Amino acid sequence: MAARIPKAANRAANAQFAAGMRPAQDRMNELLREMGVGEGVAELTDGVYTLPDQTAILTVAGFEFERGDLPKNVHLIGVLPAEAPTWMSPSSRPSADRTRALISIPVPANAARVAHHRLGIDLATGTPGPEAVRAAVETLLRDGAIRANVDRLARVYAGHDPVLEIERLVLS
Repeated sequence: MAARIPKAANRAANAQFAAGMRPAQDRMNELLREMGVGEGVAELTDGVYTLPDQTAILTVAGFEFERGDLPKNVHLIGVLPAEAPTWMSPSSRPSADRTRALISIPVPANAARVAHHRLGIDLATGTPGPEAVRAAVETLLRDGAIRANVDRLARVYAGHDPVLEIERLVLS
């Protein structure tokens, strides 16, 4: 089960995002009014997934913050299968099977999810120093609970067939 983000923090993040998206929101409202939708246009932050008949989001519930207000037209479908990038040499392809630890400096929203679900460590900076990285790696190697959480999430992702789900949504 996904955990909840504190509501005040979620509201603050949403307000900050909405303020930055205000020009796009205004333009979307203008275009929707021109098409006859009227004044009752959803906010852009919600409208991008509430206006379509069906919305497929490339994630799973086990990686997201729990929200009880997710509309019925929104479906968390997993991730699309990826082929090895053309730049990956044959000698590095074995590590692409994810049996080795992956170290990434993710975007803050993903880092918050990783930390919240105890899937890894949020270093809280885009430019961590060597000592912070070393300490995080040592913790990851020692902490069996983190590995168990990662394994659990991998099973959640493996339980999804996103291509089949997209086909089902398109044909419904």
